[in-house]
Amino acid sequence: MAAEKTVEEKQNKRRRRRQAEEEEEVLGKGRVTPGRRNKSEEKTEGNFITRPFLALVNYFQDVSAELDKVSWPTREEALRLARIVLIVTVASSIVLGGLSILAAALLDFGLMNEIVFVVAFVGIVAGAFVAMRRGLL
Repeated sequence: MAAEKTVEEKQNKRRRRRQAEEEEEVLGKGRVTPGRRNKSEEKTEGNFITRPFLALVNYFQDVSAELDKVSWPTREEALRLARIVLIVTVASSIVLGGLSILAAALLDFGLMNEIVFVVAFVGIVAGAFVAMRRGLL
């Protein structure tokens, strides 16, 4: 009974896969679409002297239109976000500076006593082994 069920499930999966593939096929639009070959080229306005200036004016008009679409933050929101950025920057620099000082002290101490390097290496290898066993690496 279990074998029959698996055969039926396989057939259903195949049938669903075939139906999905048929739906993915590109369907025509049902009408004739204009070709690119027959399109006439748009004529540019102005002569070769004024054309670059017109392009520059169009560029600034487009930039202005895009800037009008932007949702600008209020003064309070901007100040709050600036404070958050400054606090996070200062906190991360303090933490990284502390780690740097700690690493320099460990290096100085390790250069005086080589057993420190051996213990640190064994600790790193053991930590990597545990992390790999738990699936963290």
